[in-house]
Amino acid sequence: AEDAGVPMPRLRALVRSGREAVVLAYEHHDGTTLARYEREPTGPQLSRVWDAVLLLHAHRVTHRSLTADNILLTAGERILLLSPGNGDVAATDLQLHLDLAQLIAELALRVGPEKSADLAVRKVAADELLAVVPLLQAVALSRSTRAALRRRRDVLPALRKRLLDNVPGAEVTS
Repeated sequence: AEDAGVPMPRLRALVRSGREAVVLAYEHHDGTTLARYEREPTGPQLSRVWDAVLLLHAHRVTHRSLTADNILLTAGERILLLSPGNGDVAATDLQLHLDLAQLIAELALRVGPEKSADLAVRKVAADELLAVVPLLQAVALSRSTRAALRRRRDVLPALRKRLLDNVPGAEVTS
């Protein structure tokens, strides 16, 4: 991720912690996570999140934890992706699509299904989005996203519908 230029905190140290564990120490950045951000994120902020994730994916690397707690908004309008330790290197298409499904669902919880879907349509090729739509199910998403979706059961169906309505040639399958 660092070699790809993805905005993430730089790994500074590895410290052995017991016989089979290592603690990773990353540089600190001031900012507010998307989970604690009091305003609705702006279009440019959301676009920068997408750009960071797509840059990661262009190098076949996934994040695997794209939750609001792991997206940091800094004072300089930068974004950083936090906690990259769960990601995959040399990721498969399925792993990349799961990452996208997580991002789309998480952003839908923050800005609504319409805005999240519309941004996804602008950022991702239609064939890629068609592969992601079936993955927009609670079981495929992170634990915190699933918990939030239990309180907002309308989000995933609205998200799937909006994506399919805006992807040329898409067909709804039940």
